[in-house]
Amino acid sequence: MRTKGTKIIIVCSGNTCRSPMAEALLAKALKQESCALEVVGAGLFSSGQGADEKAILAMEKIGIDLHGYKSKKLTQDAVNEAAMVLCMTKEQLDSFRKLFDNVPGHCYLLREFLGSEDRDIKDPFGCDLETYINVRNSISEAIPSIVNFLKEELNDN
Repeated sequence: MRTKGTKIIIVCSGNTCRSPMAEALLAKALKQESCALEVVGAGLFSSGQGADEKAILAMEKIGIDLHGYKSKKLTQDAVNEAAMVLCMTKEQLDSFRKLFDNVPGHCYLLREFLGSEDRDIKDPFGCDLETYINVRNSISEAIPSIVNFLKEELNDN
């Protein structure tokens, strides 16, 4: 397993709800820390769609624009460039490890560093706006712990 790379990949199912929100939130936090790693979202099963409308609305409420976002399917080339992979659920993390070769040594759940029992971030697809806001907040809660991990363990900032 590798530990070097230039990107942090945030993985969910379709790359239209959770991972676009997480990508934007983590990228903003890393920019504030002057971290050189690029954050990208990708889906295990993606089709080039835009971000979900309710994800866009949930992020607009905190001043982040997801208009123009296009989902991307996770590829082996992207994995080869990854310093870290963050998945939304244990099931996705397990699938990721089975589907791809040469995975980075740093593969975790997005909420893994919080020390909480509640580590999975459920898919809000098809739910109401309040559910999307709750998912956004769950992601936001995890961002500082990821930034701290990157500072301490990857030392890439």
